[in-house]
Amino acid sequence: MRILVVEDDQYKHDILLNFLQKKLNNSTIISAKSVSSSIKAINDELFDYIILDMSLPTFDVSSTESGGKPQGFGGVDILRYLDSLDYLGAVIVVTQFEKFGDGVEEKDLTLLRSQLLDEFPQILKAVVYFDSTVKTWQNELSKVIDLI
Repeated sequence: MRILVVEDDQYKHDILLNFLQKKLNNSTIISAKSVSSSIKAINDELFDYIILDMSLPTFDVSSTESGGKPQGFGGVDILRYLDSLDYLGAVIVVTQFEKFGDGVEEKDLTLLRSQLLDEFPQILKAVVYFDSTVKTWQNELSKVIDLI
């Protein structure tokens, strides 16, 4: 099984990676940290699962790259790209934010979850709220993976 983890926060990335390695121990896990690097990975390989953050930089942040414009809905761009490819795998959004966007575009997690599940019913399996202080996200993510 091949899994793509799209996450720019190193702490959250490491926790997710550790969880997935234990849960799906015979899997190959590839990481991407931005919208552009995730699209490149999707073009290069086929993935059974994609664990997707919602808020992402445009490019990978490095000592020479600022990451470009932060995208509060970068995960939506990736979902739309996958949808255009007729992606056959499963996507699970794992986010640590309860609100997205600002001003008129601001959405809470409940509304975002509903809209995403309506727009991407074939590929999006769940939107999981990540809070490193409790195990709820692990239980929810584990249940979703077991059902796929």
